[in-house]
Amino acid sequence: MKLFQIIIIFLNYINISSYKNSFILKKLKNININISKKNIIFVNKNLYYKEDKNKNNFYNNSTNNSTNNSTNISKYLLQNNSTNNSTNISKYLLQNNSNIIKESKSIEKLESFYNLIRPKNIIPTTLLCFTGGWIMNPSINNLIHSIPFIISMVCTILLMSSSMIINDLFDLEIDKYNSPERPLVSGKITNLEAQLLALTLLSTTEYLTFIYLPSHLNLIIQLVIIKICIYTPILKKIIFLKNISCASLVSFSIFFSGISSSSNLIDYNNKLGLLSITMSFLFFGSLCNEILLDIRDKDGDKKNNIYTIPVLFGNDFAFFVSIILLFFNIISNSFSIMYLFNSIDKALVIPIIFSPIILNIFKIKKANYSNESIINYMKYSNYPLVILLIYICKISLLY
Repeated sequence: MKLFQIIIIFLNYINISSYKNSFILKKLKNININISKKNIIFVNKNLYYKEDKNKNNFYNNSTNNSTNNSTNISKYLLQNNSTNNSTNISKYLLQNNSNIIKESKSIEKLESFYNLIRPKNIIPTTLLCFTGGWIMNPSINNLIHSIPFIISMVCTILLMSSSMIINDLFDLEIDKYNSPERPLVSGKITNLEAQLLALTLLSTTEYLTFIYLPSHLNLIIQLVIIKICIYTPILKKIIFLKNISCASLVSFSIFFSGISSSSNLIDYNNKLGLLSITMSFLFFGSLCNEILLDIRDKDGDKKNNIYTIPVLFGNDFAFFVSIILLFFNIISNSFSIMYLFNSIDKALVIPIIFSPIILNIFKIKKANYSNESIINYMKYSNYPLVILLIYICKISLLY
């Protein structure tokens, strides 16, 4: 006896057929099914009906009628091989539960892959790529119709994502201490799955590069891939070189997209100065952030013999180096903009934009270099960065 047949018999029993213009809302509330080998007991049945013709709703929740109906249904089922019915219902419920569990695991796996590539970096990377393209070719129409620019942006995001995966693969032991919530450390993603994902991203980058980009941009991509592959096993173990390597990879995005957006060498000569200043902003800003992140990861790096500035010289010295880099970044590039545009006013805007960053960085020392203070600094430093990029895009129209 199928489940829907049981429902039909039940409806006939309570004379639902007498309501020719009615239909059931199909809502059974608080149904508890106790299945045994020889009986099926239905309890707590609340039936809701809706009158279609007169639009009158009525509710049947009589305890006595419910008890009598459930008793009669139980007797009927017992007379018609209730054991087979209970077995079929059990199989149906188990199959549905199994499907739900499989779907839940699939969603969790996709979320783990998504977290593996650090998706929070995708939007800033896209913004950097757009800024580079706008500086060299300040036209929305030209940029969205430029195949090399679009492909360069996609390749940059793919390279950034693959570098995160490769870094996690090599830093598995370090992340057990510094970032135990990472997908590889927590076991949500296996090493083989991470390797296959990284290989897929790099292969896609290579395909797009060889098909759509000119030879000089192709060469840049190959050099970046080599750098990504040797960063964690080689460069990361060399003091300060690891920081320079990370900072140069960030500034690469704006440079690569910039030169991809224009094929005119005259544009290179006219716009390359502003693009270089923007790259300098990003490089020294990222270098400062990398040293601060080393302070956060000091204990884990020390435990795994990763020699960083905080590990060798202490947090105070590392913080002093970060301060020097921050002020050098502001002062040197302000003078560069003043020289490029022959305007003091445009240069004075830079310290104003950086003022929140200056205030926040000193909060790190006041908080005794706590992880929370460093994380907050990284979070709130993104807003001045966005304002800086918008300002550079604006003044690029004047150059």
